[in-house]
Amino acid sequence: KVVPYLLECEHQRTTAQRAGLTDIVLNAMVLFPDIVELHTAAFHAFVLLARPLGGKEGMLFSREYIDGNGIFNISTQSGRNGVAVMLDSLRRFNSCDNLQSMGCWAMVNIALNPNYKKMLVKLGCITVMLDAMMMHTYNPEVQFRALFSLINMVIITAEEDTSTPEAAAIEESLGAINDISEREILDENVEKITNLVVVAMKNFCSMEAILN
Repeated sequence: KVVPYLLECEHQRTTAQRAGLTDIVLNAMVLFPDIVELHTAAFHAFVLLARPLGGKEGMLFSREYIDGNGIFNISTQSGRNGVAVMLDSLRRFNSCDNLQSMGCWAMVNIALNPNYKKMLVKLGCITVMLDAMMMHTYNPEVQFRALFSLINMVIITAEEDTSTPEAAAIEESLGAINDISEREILDENVEKITNLVVVAMKNFCSMEAILN
């Protein structure tokens, strides 16, 4: 719980990224899979660790602010895929509105990196965000942050150079799932996305942030 306060400082955040703090937090999530408070605090840390340096919170997908070096190892100390660990947590604690809100917020910033965004989409993040919206229909924080993450998810990722070590590791990590295109996944979910967006706009018709 202390870590997010330290990460508010950009200098401390840069140091934490280089020191591999993300992997340590992910490993804690694997070691203690049933402690909702720990997982909520972990997602809060990810919100800040994935915040673009020099950028502002909740930005839209833009290559201008992407740190090409990345902050998430494809495999954690536990041997598990880091993105999969986060998505598993969101599924496990789908009834906890505070964790869902913080998790959706983290996805907004993580998806700013095209490699991670591609992995999020192909590992089912869109479905996880939609499930959060259905489970917490009247929670404005969950709805707003899930909608914001979906904005970044539905932008088709430009073709990336797969010769880089990070891109190659992602290709290998995804395995057979990589054969499914982002377009196919979006086409499968477009009806549900549209429906839930309309429902959110109706339920929170007086909230400018959600309507925007």
